Amino acid sequence: MTLDSTASIAPASADFDVVIVGGGYVGCAAALALRGLGMSVCLVSARPLATTLPPGWDVRVFTLSPGSERLLTDLGVWSRLDATRLAPVYRMQVEGDGGAGHLDFDAMNAGVSHLATVVEGGRLQAAMEAALAQEGGVALRAPAQIDDIRWTRDRVVVALGDGDRISARLLLGADGTESMVRARAGIQLHYRGYAQQGVVTNYQAAIDHQGRAFQWFRDDGVLAFLPLPERRFSIVWSTDAARAASFQSMAPDVLAREVTVASGAVLGDLEPISPIAAFPLRYARAERAIGHRLMLLGDAAHSVHPLAGQGVNLGFRDVASLVKVFKERDPAADVAAMARLQQYEIERRRDTMAMVAVTDGLHRLFGARHPLVRAVRSSGMSVLDRIPMVKRALMRQAML
Repeated sequence: MTLDSTASIAPASADFDVVIVGGGYVGCAAALALRGLGMSVCLVSARPLATTLPPGWDVRVFTLSPGSERLLTDLGVWSRLDATRLAPVYRMQVEGDGGAGHLDFDAMNAGVSHLATVVEGGRLQAAMEAALAQEGGVALRAPAQIDDIRWTRDRVVVALGDGDRISARLLLGADGTESMVRARAGIQLHYRGYAQQGVVTNYQAAIDHQGRAFQWFRDDGVLAFLPLPERRFSIVWSTDAARAASFQSMAPDVLAREVTVASGAVLGDLEPISPIAAFPLRYARAERAIGHRLMLLGDAAHSVHPLAGQGVNLGFRDVASLVKVFKERDPAADVAAMARLQQYEIERRRDTMAMVAVTDGLHRLFGARHPLVRAVRSSGMSVLDRIPMVKRALMRQAML
């Protein structure tokens, strides 16, 4: 970060309490949350915010925790989602090493209505953008290219490609794993690629999933089934790059047969209803989530393996912490006071490090091929399945 304490701020097109860079799920949620707290907000996005809903079923889906659902309800987003496209998860069945170990999480046993809700990414984004556009209160600059970011003692100035300048007291970087904001601030990224890709697509099943999610830890990766409405479901098959490329080159019905065999035909014959896509899997964590007049949120601050389904939930918990930090602020006080930023950093570091430890640890544990390790992890899963108190604690953490 270059802090220019001597230069005066050039006339800006507008001045705000907060400018947010990044118009994805977390950036939009942050804009809605801060608007609700009475702060002046500008959201800058590299892509147009007006989206067209894709025909058919989106291959990118998210398993949203009840905590994320509550946040989106408070932000006025949840009511904008089409209820017929949402699928609650009532039960999750996890199996490892060819059935030698298993875990079963059930909402009824946990005393809750559901464990999570599966939502299509495109429809979630569209609902957020509709809330921003229709309710007003947030200045939108999209699409917009950022030419420069300069920090002064009491402002952050964002220079746009069209010559406009936006100044704010605080900058929120929510611009993804390749965050330009984080790079400009000079914050180091701890990164490790898993040499894996997540292959995704959707199917219509012969057997009703009944709101169950499934996950298999296999020698060739992790296969997950996430329920969609009726007998539809989405898969994420996390596997090595070569096998992922092989899956992508297959005809949809050929991959469907591979998935049927890998899952033990738990849902019967499968009919493809979406294209096949893939995305790289990686672990990334910013060395710190704050700087001078700066906060990082979402993938700009952390990116985790999808095997626990918590990536976007972790980003929404960033936003919930943001609300907590600013909810009782003194309007006359500096919005970017370091004590406030440090409060956010401390709270998010604890949660983020715990999730990184879980996802990275599971990846390493189930990536090990030694027979003794396989035996220990399988027996450990089965023992854990018979300890209700521990299972409830795991579910409570995942449902935040």
